[in-house]
Amino acid sequence: MLAPPPAPGPAWARPYGSPDTRATAAIPLVGLAVGGALLLIAGQAIGLAVTLLSFNDSALAFVGGATSIVALFALYAGLVGAAIAVPMWMHRAFRNLPALGAVRAGWSPAWAAAGWFIPFANFVVPCLVMAELWRRTHVDGDARGGIVVLWWTAWIATYLLQLVANVVAQLNTSAALVLGILSSLVVLPAGVLLVSIIRQVTRLQRARYAQLAGA
Repeated sequence: MLAPPPAPGPAWARPYGSPDTRATAAIPLVGLAVGGALLLIAGQAIGLAVTLLSFNDSALAFVGGATSIVALFALYAGLVGAAIAVPMWMHRAFRNLPALGAVRAGWSPAWAAAGWFIPFANFVVPCLVMAELWRRTHVDGDARGGIVVLWWTAWIATYLLQLVANVVAQLNTSAALVLGILSSLVVLPAGVLLVSIIRQVTRLQRARYAQLAGA
């Protein structure tokens, strides 16, 4: 079956390319980061208990430290991998918009990928691009982008809490551990919401393409 030609639109418009493979790469990496955050909460909680309760149990302190090290490895491996896979998925999904009938687009596939890596702009651009991607993919469905706002709010909150924790660590170890735990906790909704967005956009684009190809 021949693919439908791309609708007239921006110069970067291309025929539809399935985002499934890139989504399949991105989702497990986001999941790895979430799993690392869960494990890190356990390690940080042990460290906080040792600090606040003045435990002289070196074994418990070792377990907490070892857990945190493993957790950080998983967390950062997931984050680094997702930092590559998610922009690649966004690039492909955004590039599909004209081929799926969304002629007008305020951003572009280049911004969908590069917006993550431009200092200061990366606090805003990925959210704006994802919101447009979400809205224009929901051609016949619910285009409300509340899930995108919630995802981005959780992500920024994670970053800010960890930044404050790093500063506070110079003054108060216990307070820094509490802020670190809060930062790790917020990673959970951020990751779950991002996975949901990726799955829904990928599924809707697949369905829209099948509809157009069968027309």
